Amino acid sequence: MYTFKFISVKHIGLCSFNLPKMTGVLSTPLLFRIRGIYSTALTKLLISRGFYPTQCSETIMSRFKLEKLVEPPDIDIYDLPSKEGVTLEGKAEGIKKITELLVEELPDVIVRELKPCVNAVYKGVAEKKVDEGCWVNLGEDKGLLPKHHLSPGQEVLVTVVKCLPNKPILSLGLRVVGRYAKLLPGQEITLSAGIKKRGKAMELLALGRMIKPEGWGLRWRRSAQYASMEELMREVEELKHRAEEALKIAEQQQAPSLIFEGDKVTELMFPGGSQKKLDELRSEVCTTIPRHHLFKTWGKPYSLTVDLLEALNEALSRENFVKASDYMFKKAIKPGRFMEIIHIKPDGRAYSLRPGKTIEVKNGEVMVERRFKGGGVYDGLGEVKEEGDYGITLFKEGCWVSRTVYYSRNMVLKGVYYNISTPPEIKPGKIKYVDLCIDVVWSPKQGVKVIDEEELKEMVKKRSLTVKVGEKALNIAYCLAEELSRVEDKIVDLSKFNI
Repeated sequence: MYTFKFISVKHIGLCSFNLPKMTGVLSTPLLFRIRGIYSTALTKLLISRGFYPTQCSETIMSRFKLEKLVEPPDIDIYDLPSKEGVTLEGKAEGIKKITELLVEELPDVIVRELKPCVNAVYKGVAEKKVDEGCWVNLGEDKGLLPKHHLSPGQEVLVTVVKCLPNKPILSLGLRVVGRYAKLLPGQEITLSAGIKKRGKAMELLALGRMIKPEGWGLRWRRSAQYASMEELMREVEELKHRAEEALKIAEQQQAPSLIFEGDKVTELMFPGGSQKKLDELRSEVCTTIPRHHLFKTWGKPYSLTVDLLEALNEALSRENFVKASDYMFKKAIKPGRFMEIIHIKPDGRAYSLRPGKTIEVKNGEVMVERRFKGGGVYDGLGEVKEEGDYGITLFKEGCWVSRTVYYSRNMVLKGVYYNISTPPEIKPGKIKYVDLCIDVVWSPKQGVKVIDEEELKEMVKKRSLTVKVGEKALNIAYCLAEELSRVEDKIVDLSKFNI
């Protein structure tokens, strides 16, 4: 394993954004509810630091020998749609503590704090009309109000119902959210999809008809199925008073302004290094095949295959588990197939690079050949793009660096580009990684250069990257540049930069 030389965080101007370390356990346990492919691994980690799971699945209760707890959670944890990480939603204090813990424990986790908060209520000002609806100015942020085309300048009361990067989704009118119920515009009584028992569902609907405040709709949240009638009735009455208070505040406030705080939402992406660490955590609890979490992001057929193999744990040795994992990887990632390359910036912007043909797959390494058209110059290299140029890119599981060697149509070396990123997620037909901005390049004209260091610093200052990952990327870049200046063929062994 390559030992990185230390570069002072203060030297690169990142020290003021350092996150405090968590030590010990919490004095007052915070409750979390978790679902999804990371449930076992994250539950293992969170329990070890004093958090406690509530409303657990039967599987989690069995694996951790937990007593049943049905209190409403302080934090909800669920998979991102892509399965490549999780969303945290709930109390700001709890989300902050969990985020700090995961940044400390996982090597390359990417943190994105979404704004504004979900369930926050604003008195906003309608701005631009678009096909989907209209944008509403909320003050520090803006949100999209679908299916409504309000006149610019019109004041409107709205609630944030979904947090999406750069596109918060709003609903018209006031919503007041409690632990068990929501009051919202309309007359309907509805249930959370998490309330699955028919008897309990009918009971809640009947209660809702009895206690729903006049002029409001009522939605029972998942935790309502575990509460007593007295608790539910008391909360609905409290929500009614909160709604009346909010409407009075809204009348007095100038737009745009915040009326009610909501729940904080943070997305955590788990690139290749974090997935590997989560595999290790899960394996301490139950049988876990290598690449478990990676395969789970590949889709249902692969997920079911993983479940089957892990169910056969008594019949398979550890050696055979490794062989099975390698076999699945090789069958899915074959030479000759085209590979899409998804280049994700730390702030969430994603770019699809020119695709290429897979020419070699070996020991977790994937080599891709890409052909280029003439015109312009290669970023960082300063070399002219010419018709017939091609590049050979090497991606390696668990490695913080990928390498592209550029050649002319006559096989003359034009330059080498070392991209520093989170360890790649290699999937059937697709390679994804989070670009860490800073890169190292070599060309015959300009020699070895470290580029885009300022972009890296800016991403850390904006908290799009953690200080931990930013410092790691910077150290890799300068170690790589130093070694690159020593080797004649300009081909550095990437295994020196594994996790």
